[in-house]
Amino acid sequence: MATILVLIGDQRRAPSVQADLRQAGHVCLTMSDAGGSGIEKALSRGLDLAIVDNVAFQPGSQAREQLCKPSVDEVVPIILLIPEHTLFDREWDQAIDDFIVEPYRKLELLSRIHKIVSQATGINARPTISQGALTIDEASYEVKVGKRKVDLTYREYQILRFLANQPGRVITREKLLTEVWGSDYFGGHRTIDVHIQRLRRKIEDDNYAFIETVRNVGYRFKKSEDLDTRHLQQTPDRYSVVFDAIPDPRQPAKLPL
Repeated sequence: MATILVLIGDQRRAPSVQADLRQAGHVCLTMSDAGGSGIEKALSRGLDLAIVDNVAFQPGSQAREQLCKPSVDEVVPIILLIPEHTLFDREWDQAIDDFIVEPYRKLELLSRIHKIVSQATGINARPTISQGALTIDEASYEVKVGKRKVDLTYREYQILRFLANQPGRVITREKLLTEVWGSDYFGGHRTIDVHIQRLRRKIEDDNYAFIETVRNVGYRFKKSEDLDTRHLQQTPDRYSVVFDAIPDPRQPAKLPL
């Protein structure tokens, strides 16, 4: 979890950026803190990162002067959001640490945030989750089943990560809605069921089954000892019967009575 100051000049876009960060567990300071003293207060709280756009961070802007002034005790890493059509006309700005082209993908934004915060702190705060053949790399937001890379949407990734972190525990649909969509989301349980179905189609096959449905309650991620056994369970028992029926030539034949 990081403390991030979001300075988006276009107020129509600001809420979606803030929502993406908060849903990922970050503390988000909004545009309302952007007035001169507001940025100073944010800096005094110990910022991990600032996300800005062209409008808020243009040369001579108050935000740029406050974040980049030499008197700031600790340098705050800055990610700049830039429109795609300006990409090839832009010169590199020494004041920023990274940039993301808009419209951005949520997983890309979160991955860039993690990379910069980890470099600044020297700590890899997000580990790799391994459950059987399933691997979730929280640093790169990459999911693999065995050696196969799985392409998930942001919601699918969040659902999988939340379930895989609590194997064997039943998670209600209400809990998943709150954790992944936020407490102010008013969608129904069908939303969860549809996303789980899509997620299962991507990570499960004839060999692997990771998620169980608990009827009328929610979903459960299997414990490690219960994973990767579906293909074994599908092996017919008739083979052992056939092998047992083959006579041992070293033993005398038994005649029927």
